[in-house]
Amino acid sequence: EDQICDYAVKVNTKFFKLATTVYYYRLADAQTACSRQGGKCKGVTRDLYERYYLSENSGLIRGTGYTAWLKGNCEDAQFHQFEQEFKKEKSADCDSALIPLL
Repeated sequence: EDQICDYAVKVNTKFFKLATTVYYYRLADAQTACSRQGGKCKGVTRDLYERYYLSENSGLIRGTGYTAWLKGNCEDAQFHQFEQEFKKEKSADCDSALIPLL
C-alpha cells in the first residue's frame, strides 16, 4: 500500500540497528521504500558514503557524519482530504418517475 509519510531529520545521528544491508543512492527512494513498509520501517540513515539504509528499530544514537530521518505520520497516497470531491447523486425527476394507473 502506497503511503506518504513525514520525516524529521536528525543531523549527526543514526539508527541503532539497520534493517538490512540493502542500501539506496537517493534519499527519496529510501523514504519511498520505508513508507511502503508501513510500521515495519522506522526511518532512514545516511552513512558516510552517501548511502541510505532503512531501519526497523526506532532507537537513535549519535553518529558523527551520519544523518537520520525519523518517520512520522503517514497517510494513504491515494487520499488527500483537501482534494476530495463529494458528488451528490442525481435524483430522478418526480414527474417522469410517476407510473400511470390503469
